Amino acid sequence: MTPSRRHVLVLLILATLAAAAALWWPRGEPKVKLETTDITVRLGDRDTDAPLDLTQNFPADARPKNLVLFVGDGMGFQQILAARIAFRGLDRPLTIERLPITGWSTTYAVGSMLTDSAAGATALATGHKSTSGSVGVDAEGQPLTTIAERAVGVGKAVGVLTDSYLWDATPAAFLAHRPTRRDRKGIHEDMMASGAELLIGGRPGELPPEITDSLFASGYRLIHQTEDAGALRTVSGPTAVLLDEDSVAEARGGFGLPELTEMAFDRLAADEDGFFLMVETEETDSGSHNHDLPRTLAGIDALDRSVATVLRRAVERRDTLVVVTADHETGGFVLHSGDVGEPLKIAW
Repeated sequence: MTPSRRHVLVLLILATLAAAAALWWPRGEPKVKLETTDITVRLGDRDTDAPLDLTQNFPADARPKNLVLFVGDGMGFQQILAARIAFRGLDRPLTIERLPITGWSTTYAVGSMLTDSAAGATALATGHKSTSGSVGVDAEGQPLTTIAERAVGVGKAVGVLTDSYLWDATPAAFLAHRPTRRDRKGIHEDMMASGAELLIGGRPGELPPEITDSLFASGYRLIHQTEDAGALRTVSGPTAVLLDEDSVAEARGGFGLPELTEMAFDRLAADEDGFFLMVETEETDSGSHNHDLPRTLAGIDALDRSVATVLRRAVERRDTLVVVTADHETGGFVLHSGDVGEPLKIAW
């Protein structure tokens, strides 16, 4: 090839690269679609809430007998701050932000910096990482002992409560051992054999007869009508509460997540040996997946009110540890601007 032809070829390549750069290289402000919300940024009243003396909850020589673990599925720090602004005001922290000790955990999956609810909840339930999609098993598919199973093993009462369907990934990771979260039949079988005192969650549509039969065969009392959920306060023995999912997520009929949390706590607290209760809201995750801010924030509000209900009891008892966490963050949610008196702008 002659020098002149080489020059022409080089110029063509450079021109192509320049055109590509002009098309793909980001220029100026990032191309993020901003949404102006109906939320006006305002200041809250710091003195509205009486402080809870949580730092002195346990006697110096005591260890907690009970554990309540709250999981905001897909709940990130930006979502929490947005909920604070929406429900309480910029200067008035949520209940979950007023806890005296804050720490970090890592829930990313084996072989990936990302995770899903199955691997994330498995990390929380067992202290071990797993592959995405797996519940209660390690990366090789071998069963891991969960904190719920340890509690059952020492005679404590165990309950799981979710505003998603009962066999979803988060509750499954605490009571089941399956290579895939989609194995709902296997997860249900494991739950029936788990020894859990309370199983509370939603159900997709009508209950199949085989689910009802297996519950009864395993010794569970079944509550599946929303108006009957209050019976949770009075019945005894293993109990499964399977309500329409909307009845759990929203307090339609008076039994949303805070009310069910209160009833579950009081039931399990009657066990003299202690108890373990896991409470999850899925609304934060589903809302964020769908870029639905009102649904996301409503989930955080329900979780926060549930935590407040338990904290009031925990402070009185002085034997109950309360932990609030998330399994991962969903949606890439960003608070873009937040001047007081102005509408809140966000991006996903």
